[in-house]
Amino acid sequence: MRKRSSIFRLAALLFVIGVGVLPGGCLRLRPVLPLDGTRWILVSYQGEQGKVVMPPAVAKAGLEFQRRKFQGSTGCNSMRGDYAVREGNRLVIENVITTSLYCLDPSVREQEEGIMRALHEAKSFTLEGGELQLLDAWGRTLAVFNPAER
Repeated sequence: MRKRSSIFRLAALLFVIGVGVLPGGCLRLRPVLPLDGTRWILVSYQGEQGKVVMPPAVAKAGLEFQRRKFQGSTGCNSMRGDYAVREGNRLVIENVITTSLYCLDPSVREQEEGIMRALHEAKSFTLEGGELQLLDAWGRTLAVFNPAER
């Protein structure tokens, strides 16, 4: 009975710290997803002809990643979808959907187009100095985000 209790406590501890116990007593490490658990606020995005655009003050845009899903706001519409991190910093974003409100402010419409373009074209990311950058297939920055203050 004491041995069974010790095994149960060990399994519970391993589960809490992110390690799963498979049948037969084998251990399986759960991958830590580097984007999970942080709410990201848009700092800049790539606009027309590749120019860097700062978001308008009237429309806060951002993303939050959690358990292979993401959700956020373009500053006008809500969005969500699926994501995966592969081979280090390779990023796969798919099944992106948004609400369909009309954005009255032209700068907010441009921001929404820039964010959606960044999500569709992103192939990798960097996390440096607390900053998240979504990058295209050639390593060019599509959008830059900072962590939101909680």
